Amino acid sequence: MQNKTAKLHTALSQKSFGIKDIKYFDVKSTRPLHYWLTEGIVQGLSGIEDLETNSNASNWLKFNFYEFIWVLTVRKLKELNYDNSILKETAKSVFTKLEEDLRMLAFEKAIITALTIRNTPVLAFFGRNGEFDVVYDAETAVNRFFDDKDGIYTYTNIVQFVREFLCIKEFFPYIKENGLLEDREAQALEVLYNNPKAEIGIRVEDKDEILIKPGKDAPKKFINTIMSQKYSGISIRL
Repeated sequence: MQNKTAKLHTALSQKSFGIKDIKYFDVKSTRPLHYWLTEGIVQGLSGIEDLETNSNASNWLKFNFYEFIWVLTVRKLKELNYDNSILKETAKSVFTKLEEDLRMLAFEKAIITALTIRNTPVLAFFGRNGEFDVVYDAETAVNRFFDDKDGIYTYTNIVQFVREFLCIKEFFPYIKENGLLEDREAQALEVLYNNPKAEIGIRVEDKDEILIKPGKDAPKKFINTIMSQKYSGISIRL
């Protein structure tokens, strides 16, 4: 494992989030999350065994970054009417399937790829019987769709959950401390948060410069741009 990837993998494994942090995505999501925990839909959490004897124990549980992204994934799958019994089996696959050459979970590799290799699809496939797989190129994904004549699989793009996380202002200290963005990217995002008059110019290959103008949605536009475009530089204009 390369040093940068190994360092990021270790940082993201730290238990840094609680149930209360889900409210930044959806205030209503904290209540079902308690239930998902008792049902075993969110695997890998220390202290989860206490839920059977203490109904308030889930309030004290801590998530690492991978588990947090999995919670966001579960939210999406529930919107697609995924049954809890299937999600429980899926969670077992997500938190046991290894990328042995990298000494990490396949789900962890998917998240790190979404963070570090921009403009790359990271498609997670979930089967009716709890199967889990990740595809990193469009051709393989298309073949998977054509082969799935019985509609066994549902897929979601892990990149969308990573982007969603990066757009939350309250998580910026975590993002900056753990290197989820490059230094210049973090600097530009911090300026957008702290200077309401700042503009950010993003130089994109073979295109005109993309200008992020001041406004409420400026941080989100900035994140979506750097995550989807091949760019050569960032200009900060105060």
